[in-house]
Amino acid sequence: MEDFEDVYGAADKLHPAMRRARYEALIAGTLFLVAPFLAANSFWHPDAFLLILSPCSFGFIWWGMQSPRRAVRMTYCQLVDVWPEMEVAIGESAFTVTTPANRDEFTWPAFSQRVEGNATVGLVYEHGIHLFPRRAFTEEQWDEFQKLLRENVPPARE
Repeated sequence: MEDFEDVYGAADKLHPAMRRARYEALIAGTLFLVAPFLAANSFWHPDAFLLILSPCSFGFIWWGMQSPRRAVRMTYCQLVDVWPEMEVAIGESAFTVTTPANRDEFTWPAFSQRVEGNATVGLVYEHGIHLFPRRAFTEEQWDEFQKLLRENVPPARE
């Protein structure tokens, strides 16, 4: 799960407009929530018209609090335990993913971009993403893998 959080956190940092929008939604929701009380100058008798905004304020606050880590946990938490062990063979022109059920081969041009987290690299392709945690490599293998990535897969961009 930490690998998913690492890559999705890195991808979120590439889109500062979305981060800013979530922050602004949090502020707007808070303002909508307190506006009826500020307009009426009373906690016990809020402005009835502005009180109608309260449901909207909860929606803004809820959306503003959605972080990539939380979204990843909610999406993948049930799947992490059922994924089979994979064996990956990385070569100069392609790499092969072998599971007990199937064997897939991916050429480097199949990947549109790479997202680099602190300890994980995600390779994005048409139907999903492949994650490669640094802990699965020795130091030499990781350096060679990084070299192949720089040569074959463009970095993620906004």
